[in-house]
Amino acid sequence: MSKKSRTLFAALALLGLVACQKLYVPDTPDSVSVSTKAGDPKSSEAGTQGVTIFATSDWTASTDADWVEVYPQQGSRGISEVCLSYGENSGSESRTAVIVFSTAANSETFTLVQKAR
Repeated sequence: MSKKSRTLFAALALLGLVACQKLYVPDTPDSVSVSTKAGDPKSSEAGTQGVTIFATSDWTASTDADWVEVYPQQGSRGISEVCLSYGENSGSESRTAVIVFSTAANSETFTLVQKAR
């Protein structure tokens, strides 16, 4: 066997060993982020606001504010559109709702402020 053939054989054997090894792929942590094109409501009137959720795993939404409804309240990995629906603010002060979007390991809050009457 010539030197050239031995070198080629050794290179192919090494390539075969490397190609058969399992590649290391780092774990991607759960993450969720919220985006919207609209700002806070411009008036005290009832309305809706859309937000976009970017999540690397299943997510849920929750709020303690009784004047805001979140639909849907849960979703799966990927990009989801969520609608925040709110009633008229007949009070004399603005009101604030904090909506929490959570995955198993992380969460992000979205704050909605509605003006007073």
